[in-house]
Amino acid sequence: MQPQIFRVATRVPAILVTLAVLLAVSGCGRFPYKVDVRQGNYIAAETIAQIVPGMAQEQVRALLGAPMLVDSFHANRWDYIYLFTPSTSKQIRRQVTVFFAEGKSLALFRAKWLQTPTKCRRQLCPGCWTWTALRPSADSALQLSQGFFMSVKVAIAGASGRMGRMLIEAAQQQPGVVLSAALERNDSPFIGRDAGELVGSACGVIIGSDIEAALLQSDCLIDFTRPEATLAHIAVVRRLKKALVIGTTGFKPEEKALIAQLASEVPVVFAPNMSVGVNAVFKLLDVAAKILASGYDVEVFEAHHRFKVDAPSGTALRMGEVVAGALGRDLSETAIYGREGVTGERSPETIGFATVRGGDIVGDHTVMFCGLGERVEISHKAGSRMPYATGALRAAAFLNDKQCGLYDMQDVLGLK
Repeated sequence: MQPQIFRVATRVPAILVTLAVLLAVSGCGRFPYKVDVRQGNYIAAETIAQIVPGMAQEQVRALLGAPMLVDSFHANRWDYIYLFTPSTSKQIRRQVTVFFAEGKSLALFRAKWLQTPTKCRRQLCPGCWTWTALRPSADSALQLSQGFFMSVKVAIAGASGRMGRMLIEAAQQQPGVVLSAALERNDSPFIGRDAGELVGSACGVIIGSDIEAALLQSDCLIDFTRPEATLAHIAVVRRLKKALVIGTTGFKPEEKALIAQLASEVPVVFAPNMSVGVNAVFKLLDVAAKILASGYDVEVFEAHHRFKVDAPSGTALRMGEVVAGALGRDLSETAIYGREGVTGERSPETIGFATVRGGDIVGDHTVMFCGLGERVEISHKAGSRMPYATGALRAAAFLNDKQCGLYDMQDVLGLK
Protein backbone atom coordinates (compact mmCIF):
# COMPACT_ATOMS: atom_id res chain seq x y z
CA MET A 1 0.00 0.00 0.00
CA GLN A 2 1.27 3.48 -0.88
CA PRO A 3 1.92 5.88 2.00
CA GLN A 4 -0.93 8.37 2.48
CA ILE A 5 1.32 11.36 1.81
CA PHE A 6 2.35 9.89 -1.56
CA ARG A 7 -1.23 9.25 -2.62
CA VAL A 8 -2.18 12.83 -1.82
CA ALA A 9 0.81 14.16 -3.71
CA THR A 10 -0.08 12.23 -6.86
CA ARG A 11 -3.46 13.98 -6.95
CA VAL A 12 -2.02 17.49 -6.96
CA PRO A 13 -1.25 17.67 -10.73
CA ALA A 14 -4.76 16.44 -11.54
CA ILE A 15 -6.28 19.04 -9.22
CA LEU A 16 -4.22 21.82 -10.79
CA VAL A 17 -5.18 20.74 -14.30
CA THR A 18 -8.85 20.65 -13.31
CA LEU A 19 -8.66 24.19 -11.90
CA ALA A 20 -6.88 25.38 -15.03
CA VAL A 21 -9.55 23.89 -17.28
CA LEU A 22 -12.33 25.49 -15.22
CA LEU A 23 -10.62 28.86 -15.52
CA ALA A 24 -10.07 28.42 -19.25
CA VAL A 25 -13.67 27.54 -20.07
CA SER A 26 -15.27 29.89 -17.57
CA GLY A 27 -16.13 32.41 -20.26
CA CYS A 28 -14.93 35.24 -22.38
CA GLY A 29 -13.75 38.57 -21.08
CA ARG A 30 -13.62 37.62 -17.38
CA PHE A 31 -11.51 39.61 -14.94
CA PRO A 32 -9.32 37.81 -12.34
CA TYR A 33 -11.92 38.53 -9.63
CA LYS A 34 -15.67 38.20 -9.89
CA VAL A 35 -17.08 41.69 -10.41
CA ASP A 36 -20.78 42.34 -9.91
CA VAL A 37 -21.51 45.80 -11.28
CA ARG A 38 -24.99 46.60 -10.02
CA GLN A 39 -24.47 50.24 -9.13
CA GLY A 40 -21.24 52.18 -9.14
CA ASN A 41 -19.86 55.33 -7.63
CA TYR A 42 -18.57 57.61 -10.34
CA ILE A 43 -15.12 58.96 -9.58
CA ALA A 44 -13.17 61.34 -11.76
CA ALA A 45 -9.64 60.43 -12.80
CA GLU A 46 -8.37 63.39 -10.78
CA THR A 47 -9.43 61.52 -7.65
CA ILE A 48 -6.93 58.78 -8.44
CA ALA A 49 -4.21 61.41 -8.66
CA GLN A 50 -4.82 62.28 -5.01
CA ILE A 51 -3.32 58.97 -3.89
CA VAL A 52 0.12 59.75 -2.43
CA PRO A 53 2.70 57.67 -0.53
CA GLY A 54 2.32 57.76 3.23
CA MET A 55 -1.49 57.90 3.26
CA ALA A 56 -3.14 55.88 6.04
CA GLN A 57 -5.48 53.02 5.17
CA GLU A 58 -8.43 55.04 6.47
CA GLN A 59 -7.56 57.88 4.07
CA VAL A 60 -7.33 55.54 1.10
CA ARG A 61 -10.67 53.95 2.04
CA ALA A 62 -12.29 57.38 2.35
CA LEU A 63 -10.97 58.32 -1.10
CA LEU A 64 -11.58 55.12 -3.07
CA GLY A 65 -14.07 53.18 -0.97
CA ALA A 66 -13.78 49.59 0.22
CA PRO A 67 -11.38 47.33 -1.72
CA MET A 68 -12.66 44.32 -3.62
CA LEU A 69 -11.04 41.84 -1.26
CA VAL A 70 -10.42 42.21 2.46
CA ASP A 71 -8.94 39.14 4.12
CA SER A 72 -5.74 37.86 5.68
CA PHE A 73 -4.10 37.52 2.27
CA HIS A 74 -4.97 41.09 1.23
CA ALA A 75 -4.34 42.97 4.47
CA ASN A 76 -1.53 45.00 2.88
CA ARG A 77 -2.74 44.92 -0.73
CA TRP A 78 -6.02 46.46 -1.83
CA ASP A 79 -7.39 45.98 -5.35
CA TYR A 80 -9.98 48.07 -7.15
CA ILE A 81 -11.52 47.96 -10.61
CA TYR A 82 -13.00 51.02 -12.29
CA LEU A 83 -15.31 50.70 -15.30
CA PHE A 84 -16.26 53.31 -17.88
CA THR A 85 -18.24 52.85 -21.08
CA PRO A 86 -17.96 55.84 -23.47
CA SER A 87 -20.69 56.18 -26.07
CA THR A 88 -18.18 55.71 -28.92
CA SER A 89 -15.98 52.84 -27.72
CA LYS A 90 -15.86 49.58 -25.82
CA GLN A 91 -15.90 49.38 -22.05
CA ILE A 92 -12.74 50.68 -20.39
CA ARG A 93 -11.42 49.10 -17.24
CA ARG A 94 -8.80 50.49 -14.93
CA GLN A 95 -7.24 48.31 -12.28
CA VAL A 96 -5.83 50.09 -9.25
CA THR A 97 -3.70 48.38 -6.63
CA VAL A 98 -2.35 49.99 -3.47
CA PHE A 99 0.24 48.40 -1.19
CA PHE A 100 0.73 49.26 2.46
CA ALA A 101 3.85 49.03 4.59
CA GLU A 102 3.71 47.25 7.95
CA GLY A 103 2.86 50.54 9.62
CA LYS A 104 -0.32 50.60 7.47
CA SER A 105 0.87 53.61 5.47
CA LEU A 106 0.67 53.57 1.68
CA ALA A 107 3.99 52.42 0.21
CA LEU A 108 3.23 51.77 -3.47
CA PHE A 109 0.49 52.65 -5.93
CA ARG A 110 -0.01 50.95 -9.27
CA ALA A 111 -2.67 51.52 -11.94
CA LYS A 112 -3.25 50.46 -15.51
CA TRP A 113 -5.89 51.30 -18.09
CA LEU A 114 -7.42 48.35 -19.90
CA GLN A 115 -9.95 47.93 -22.68
CA THR A 116 -12.14 44.85 -22.77
CA PRO A 117 -10.66 42.19 -25.06
CA THR A 118 -12.09 41.93 -28.56
CA LYS A 119 -11.18 38.27 -28.87
CA CYS A 120 -11.43 35.42 -26.37
CA ARG A 121 -8.60 32.89 -26.59
CA ARG A 122 -9.39 29.81 -24.52
CA GLN A 123 -6.07 28.21 -23.81
CA LEU A 124 -4.17 26.92 -20.79
CA CYS A 125 -1.64 29.67 -20.43
CA PRO A 126 -1.08 32.71 -18.20
CA GLY A 127 -2.33 36.01 -19.55
CA CYS A 128 -4.93 34.54 -21.88
CA TRP A 129 -6.28 37.91 -22.94
CA THR A 130 -4.73 40.43 -25.32
CA TRP A 131 -5.34 43.92 -23.93
CA THR A 132 -5.06 47.23 -25.74
CA ALA A 133 -3.84 50.09 -23.54
CA LEU A 134 -6.18 53.06 -23.66
CA ARG A 135 -5.77 56.18 -21.54
CA PRO A 136 -9.06 58.05 -20.98
CA SER A 137 -9.15 61.79 -20.80
CA ALA A 138 -8.61 63.42 -17.40
CA ASP A 139 -12.27 64.29 -16.98
CA SER A 140 -13.59 60.82 -17.82
CA ALA A 141 -16.04 59.35 -15.34
CA LEU A 142 -14.94 56.01 -13.95
CA GLN A 143 -17.28 53.55 -12.31
CA LEU A 144 -16.03 51.77 -9.20
CA SER A 145 -17.07 48.18 -8.74
CA GLN A 146 -16.69 46.65 -5.29
CA GLY A 147 -16.63 42.93 -6.14
CA PHE A 148 -19.53 41.35 -4.29
CA PHE A 149 -20.28 44.62 -2.48
CA MET A 150 -21.67 47.93 -3.60
CA SER A 151 -19.84 50.79 -1.99
CA VAL A 152 -22.31 52.83 0.04
CA LYS A 153 -21.47 56.13 1.73
CA VAL A 154 -23.22 56.43 5.09
CA ALA A 155 -23.89 59.35 7.40
CA ILE A 156 -24.45 58.45 11.06
CA ALA A 157 -26.78 60.49 13.25
CA GLY A 158 -26.13 60.57 16.99
CA ALA A 159 -22.45 59.79 16.46
CA SER A 160 -21.43 60.09 20.13
CA GLY A 161 -24.20 57.84 21.45
CA ARG A 162 -23.82 54.17 22.28
CA MET A 163 -25.14 53.01 18.92
CA GLY A 164 -23.47 55.86 17.06
CA ARG A 165 -20.03 54.83 18.31
CA MET A 166 -20.69 51.21 17.45
CA LEU A 167 -21.79 52.20 13.94
CA ILE A 168 -18.61 54.24 13.45
CA GLU A 169 -16.49 51.29 14.50
CA ALA A 170 -18.42 48.87 12.30
CA ALA A 171 -18.31 51.19 9.27
CA GLN A 172 -14.51 51.27 9.42
CA GLN A 173 -14.39 47.47 9.33
CA GLN A 174 -17.20 46.63 6.91
CA PRO A 175 -16.25 45.99 3.25
CA GLY A 176 -18.27 48.08 0.84
CA VAL A 177 -19.07 50.79 3.40
CA VAL A 178 -17.57 54.27 3.58
CA LEU A 179 -18.21 56.52 6.58
CA SER A 180 -18.90 59.83 4.87
CA ALA A 181 -20.34 61.95 7.70
CA ALA A 182 -21.07 61.92 11.43
CA LEU A 183 -23.75 64.11 13.04
CA GLU A 184 -24.44 65.47 16.52
CA ARG A 185 -26.57 68.17 18.14
CA ASN A 186 -25.43 71.79 17.80
CA ASP A 187 -24.48 71.96 21.48
CA SER A 188 -22.60 68.66 21.56
CA PRO A 189 -19.04 68.85 22.95
CA PHE A 190 -18.00 66.39 20.21
CA ILE A 191 -18.61 68.85 17.36
CA GLY A 192 -15.35 69.36 15.43
CA ARG A 193 -13.74 66.15 16.63
CA ASP A 194 -12.68 63.24 14.45
CA ALA A 195 -15.48 60.65 14.59
CA GLY A 196 -12.96 57.82 14.66
CA GLU A 197 -11.47 59.11 17.89
CA LEU A 198 -14.68 58.07 19.65
CA VAL A 199 -13.70 54.45 19.02
CA GLY A 200 -9.94 54.86 19.27
CA SER A 201 -9.01 55.14 15.59
CA ALA A 202 -9.05 58.47 13.71
CA CYS A 203 -10.75 58.22 10.31
CA GLY A 204 -10.67 61.78 8.95
CA VAL A 205 -14.45 62.33 9.26
CA ILE A 206 -15.22 65.37 11.39
CA ILE A 207 -18.37 65.39 13.50
CA GLY A 208 -20.75 68.20 12.50
CA SER A 209 -24.33 69.32 12.97
CA ASP A 210 -25.30 70.31 9.41
CA ILE A 211 -27.43 67.40 8.23
CA GLU A 212 -27.90 68.84 4.74
CA ALA A 213 -24.15 69.12 4.17
CA ALA A 214 -23.71 65.59 5.55
CA LEU A 215 -26.33 64.07 3.27
CA LEU A 216 -25.04 65.85 0.17
CA GLN A 217 -21.90 63.71 0.42
CA SER A 218 -23.71 60.52 1.47
CA ASP A 219 -25.97 57.85 -0.01
CA CYS A 220 -27.78 56.91 3.18
CA LEU A 221 -28.50 58.25 6.67
CA ILE A 222 -28.44 55.75 9.55
CA ASP A 223 -30.48 57.07 12.46
CA PHE A 224 -30.50 55.56 15.96
CA THR A 225 -31.53 58.65 17.94
CA ARG A 226 -34.85 59.83 19.43
CA PRO A 227 -38.20 60.05 17.63
CA GLU A 228 -38.17 63.86 17.61
CA ALA A 229 -34.67 63.95 16.04
CA THR A 230 -35.49 61.30 13.45
CA LEU A 231 -38.67 63.11 12.43
CA ALA A 232 -36.69 66.34 12.02
CA HIS A 233 -34.26 64.55 9.70
CA ILE A 234 -37.05 63.25 7.47
CA ALA A 235 -37.64 66.60 5.76
CA VAL A 236 -33.99 66.81 4.62
CA VAL A 237 -33.93 63.17 3.55
CA ARG A 238 -37.05 63.75 1.44
CA ARG A 239 -35.71 66.92 -0.17
CA LEU A 240 -32.34 65.41 -1.08
CA LYS A 241 -33.80 62.01 -2.07
CA LYS A 242 -31.49 59.98 0.15
CA ALA A 243 -31.97 56.51 1.60
CA LEU A 244 -32.77 56.19 5.31
CA VAL A 245 -32.18 53.41 7.84
CA ILE A 246 -34.18 53.94 11.06
CA GLY A 247 -33.31 52.05 14.23
CA THR A 248 -34.98 54.60 16.51
CA THR A 249 -37.82 53.25 18.64
CA GLY A 250 -40.69 54.83 20.61
CA PHE A 251 -42.69 56.28 17.70
CA LYS A 252 -46.40 56.97 18.04
CA PRO A 253 -48.79 55.50 15.43
CA GLU A 254 -49.16 58.85 13.66
CA GLU A 255 -45.37 59.23 13.52
CA LYS A 256 -45.02 55.79 11.97
CA ALA A 257 -47.52 56.94 9.36
CA LEU A 258 -45.20 59.83 8.46
CA ILE A 259 -42.34 57.37 7.91
CA ALA A 260 -44.55 55.22 5.69
CA GLN A 261 -45.44 58.34 3.72
CA LEU A 262 -41.75 59.18 3.29
CA ALA A 263 -41.14 55.69 1.89
CA SER A 264 -43.33 56.48 -1.11
CA GLU A 265 -40.59 58.89 -2.21
CA VAL A 266 -37.30 57.41 -0.94
CA PRO A 267 -36.12 53.95 0.18
CA VAL A 268 -36.44 53.34 3.93
CA VAL A 269 -35.53 50.44 6.20
CA PHE A 270 -37.52 50.85 9.43
CA ALA A 271 -36.91 48.10 11.97
CA PRO A 272 -36.94 48.02 15.77
CA ASN A 273 -33.95 45.68 15.77
CA MET A 274 -31.26 45.25 13.10
CA SER A 275 -29.71 42.12 14.59
CA VAL A 276 -29.73 39.05 12.35
CA GLY A 277 -30.35 36.86 15.41
CA VAL A 278 -33.37 38.87 16.56
CA ASN A 279 -34.87 38.74 13.09
CA ALA A 280 -34.41 34.98 13.08
CA VAL A 281 -36.36 34.97 16.36
CA PHE A 282 -39.17 36.94 14.69
CA LYS A 283 -39.42 34.16 12.11
CA LEU A 284 -39.40 31.45 14.78
CA LEU A 285 -42.14 33.24 16.73
CA ASP A 286 -44.41 33.29 13.71
CA VAL A 287 -44.03 29.53 13.33
CA ALA A 288 -44.36 28.79 17.06
CA ALA A 289 -47.47 30.97 17.47
CA LYS A 290 -49.28 29.10 14.71
CA ILE A 291 -48.39 25.73 16.21
CA LEU A 292 -49.26 26.79 19.78
CA ALA A 293 -52.35 28.76 18.84
CA SER A 294 -54.66 27.03 21.31
CA GLY A 295 -54.16 26.40 25.02
CA TYR A 296 -51.06 28.56 25.47
CA ASP A 297 -50.81 32.01 27.09
CA VAL A 298 -48.28 34.42 25.56
CA GLU A 299 -46.04 36.61 27.73
CA VAL A 300 -43.21 38.86 26.50
CA PHE A 301 -40.31 39.76 28.81
CA GLU A 302 -37.59 42.30 28.03
CA ALA A 303 -34.67 43.84 29.94
CA HIS A 304 -32.42 46.77 29.00
CA HIS A 305 -29.86 49.14 30.50
CA ARG A 306 -30.82 51.91 32.89
CA PHE A 307 -30.46 54.62 30.21
CA LYS A 308 -33.19 53.37 27.86
CA VAL A 309 -36.04 55.87 27.82
CA ASP A 310 -38.93 53.93 26.22
CA ALA A 311 -40.77 50.82 27.39
CA PRO A 312 -41.57 48.23 26.30
CA SER A 313 -38.69 48.10 23.84
CA GLY A 314 -39.43 48.33 20.14
CA THR A 315 -38.15 44.77 19.76
CA ALA A 316 -40.55 43.47 22.42
CA LEU A 317 -43.46 45.25 20.74
CA ARG A 318 -42.46 43.80 17.38
CA MET A 319 -42.36 40.33 18.94
CA GLY A 320 -45.88 40.92 20.23
CA GLU A 321 -47.01 42.09 16.79
CA VAL A 322 -45.57 38.99 15.13
CA VAL A 323 -47.34 36.67 17.56
CA ALA A 324 -50.61 38.62 17.39
CA GLY A 325 -50.48 38.60 13.59
CA ALA A 326 -49.93 34.85 13.51
CA LEU A 327 -52.88 34.36 15.86
CA GLY A 328 -55.15 36.75 13.97
CA ARG A 329 -55.32 39.26 16.83
CA ASP A 330 -54.86 43.03 17.04
CA LEU A 331 -52.05 43.81 19.50
CA SER A 332 -53.48 47.23 20.32
CA GLU A 333 -56.60 45.48 21.69
CA THR A 334 -55.00 42.49 23.40
CA ALA A 335 -51.74 43.85 24.92
CA ILE A 336 -51.40 44.12 28.71
CA TYR A 337 -48.50 46.32 29.83
CA GLY A 338 -47.71 45.32 33.42
CA ARG A 339 -50.04 44.08 36.15
CA GLU A 340 -50.75 45.40 39.64
CA GLY A 341 -53.28 44.70 42.38
CA VAL A 342 -56.23 42.35 42.00
CA THR A 343 -56.28 41.78 38.24
CA GLY A 344 -58.59 38.78 38.09
CA GLU A 345 -57.97 35.71 35.98
CA ARG A 346 -55.89 36.07 32.85
CA SER A 347 -57.85 36.26 29.61
CA PRO A 348 -56.46 33.73 27.08
CA GLU A 349 -56.67 36.35 24.33
CA THR A 350 -54.24 38.77 25.95
CA ILE A 351 -50.51 39.14 25.34
CA GLY A 352 -48.65 40.34 28.43
CA PHE A 353 -45.52 42.49 28.57
CA ALA A 354 -43.03 42.77 31.45
CA THR A 355 -40.13 45.25 31.51
CA VAL A 356 -36.86 45.47 33.47
CA ARG A 357 -34.43 48.40 33.44
CA GLY A 358 -31.04 48.25 35.13
CA GLY A 359 -27.27 48.39 34.84
CA ASP A 360 -25.73 47.95 31.41
CA ILE A 361 -27.97 45.19 29.99
CA VAL A 362 -27.63 45.47 26.21
CA GLY A 363 -30.90 43.70 25.50
CA ASP A 364 -32.65 40.51 26.64
CA HIS A 365 -35.93 39.32 25.12
CA THR A 366 -37.98 36.21 25.85
CA VAL A 367 -41.40 35.18 24.60
CA MET A 368 -43.12 32.48 26.66
CA PHE A 369 -45.90 30.22 25.41
CA CYS A 370 -47.31 28.91 28.69
CA GLY A 371 -49.50 25.83 28.59
CA LEU A 372 -50.79 23.51 31.31
CA GLY A 373 -47.88 21.23 32.21
CA GLU A 374 -45.32 22.76 29.82
CA ARG A 375 -43.81 26.06 28.75
CA VAL A 376 -42.04 26.96 25.50
CA GLU A 377 -39.60 29.89 25.60
CA ILE A 378 -37.87 31.60 22.67
CA SER A 379 -35.12 33.96 23.78
CA HIS A 380 -32.48 36.30 22.43
CA LYS A 381 -29.75 37.84 24.59
CA ALA A 382 -27.39 40.47 23.21
CA GLY A 383 -23.90 40.76 24.67
CA SER A 384 -22.85 43.61 22.38
CA ARG A 385 -24.37 46.28 20.15
CA MET A 386 -22.15 45.24 17.24
CA PRO A 387 -24.82 42.92 15.72
CA TYR A 388 -27.21 45.88 15.58
CA ALA A 389 -24.54 48.03 13.88
CA THR A 390 -23.52 45.47 11.27
CA GLY A 391 -27.19 44.79 10.54
CA ALA A 392 -27.82 48.52 10.01
CA LEU A 393 -24.89 48.73 7.58
CA ARG A 394 -26.26 45.71 5.76
CA ALA A 395 -29.59 47.51 5.52
CA ALA A 396 -27.88 50.59 4.06
CA ALA A 397 -26.22 48.45 1.38
CA PHE A 398 -29.59 46.80 0.67
CA LEU A 399 -31.12 50.22 -0.10
CA ASN A 400 -28.32 51.28 -2.43
CA ASP A 401 -30.16 50.19 -5.59
CA LYS A 402 -33.70 50.94 -4.41
CA GLN A 403 -35.73 53.93 -5.62
CA CYS A 404 -38.37 53.98 -2.88
CA GLY A 405 -40.28 51.68 -0.56
CA LEU A 406 -40.70 50.75 3.10
CA TYR A 407 -38.65 47.72 4.14
CA ASP A 408 -37.70 45.96 7.36
CA MET A 409 -34.89 43.58 8.24
CA GLN A 410 -36.95 40.60 7.09
CA ASP A 411 -36.70 42.12 3.59
CA VAL A 412 -32.98 42.81 3.98
CA LEU A 413 -32.27 39.23 5.08
CA GLY A 414 -34.59 37.66 2.50
CA LEU A 415 -36.82 36.09 5.14
CA LYS A 416 -40.12 37.11 3.53
